Amino acid sequence: MEPAGAPQWYPSANNHLLNSLSVPLILRWSAEREFVIGAKSVSEMFRSVISATLSRPNPNLVNDLFRPLVEQLSWWILPLVGVSLVVHAAAVARGRGGLDDHGRRLLRVSSTLVLILLVSLVLHVIAFQLFHLPLPKARTALWTVLLATLSGIMLSAITVRARWDAVSPPLNVIAWSSLAVLFLLSSRLTYFEEWRWNADVKRLYFALAYYNHACGIEDVPTSWFYVSSMNFYRVVSGHETFNEFSAPNPMPVDKSIYVLHNVFDRQLIEDRRLTIVFAAPSTDAVIAVRPEMAERLSRARHGCR
Repeated sequence: MEPAGAPQWYPSANNHLLNSLSVPLILRWSAEREFVIGAKSVSEMFRSVISATLSRPNPNLVNDLFRPLVEQLSWWILPLVGVSLVVHAAAVARGRGGLDDHGRRLLRVSSTLVLILLVSLVLHVIAFQLFHLPLPKARTALWTVLLATLSGIMLSAITVRARWDAVSPPLNVIAWSSLAVLFLLSSRLTYFEEWRWNADVKRLYFALAYYNHACGIEDVPTSWFYVSSMNFYRVVSGHETFNEFSAPNPMPVDKSIYVLHNVFDRQLIEDRRLTIVFAAPSTDAVIAVRPEMAERLSRARHGCR
């Protein structure tokens, strides 16, 4: 609880003190090269942010026929938003004297967010130059998208009552609506963008479940890409008798069936002459079986008998 009579800056000063305590630890981690993931330049940082922001459309929402078109158009949306903000900022600057109280509050909030963004970026660049601390990259830099988006929305919400400001309102509506539609089409519920290879693990698991019920197979060596998700569905389902999935290294040679990555495990598949019996529709996940297992399956219509 805040002490009685404490000045208004008391919580803020307390937070700054706590944050400063983490600086020596961060510097030590940086000196010991504990931070290995990050951008090596400001341009790389911004390229990673743009790439992470313009995620590929969800195949469940966008038909394959239209996906290339949507992906091409998506690269024009951010420049469109930027142009609309520049046009509207110019209109706000020209008509600043006529803003009402609501407009002035929005302008203050937008300016504050821009200031926070710029100061944060400058501090990151200083830490990079002095202590070789990697710059934020991709998901670790997405806070810049949040601050920039909030600032842009606040600025766009300012109404400028002037006859000459006839361009920015419709331009803002088109730009922000296009960005909202893009974000909606890129939304996904079954996997994270950086764990895209897990997009089909649910289908993969229930395809594998057939071999548990029909063939009694319980021990399935699994590529490390899919271990966590496969164990999740094993627990959630509760109808199979699989042992806990793991990624042994090297892969055992005496197992009947494997869950593998069709690219990274291609050499293993070819060396052991495994037969792929299931291939995920949108990723490289596969279920592969040994030749004798494939022969048994081809002879039996139901099960492995």
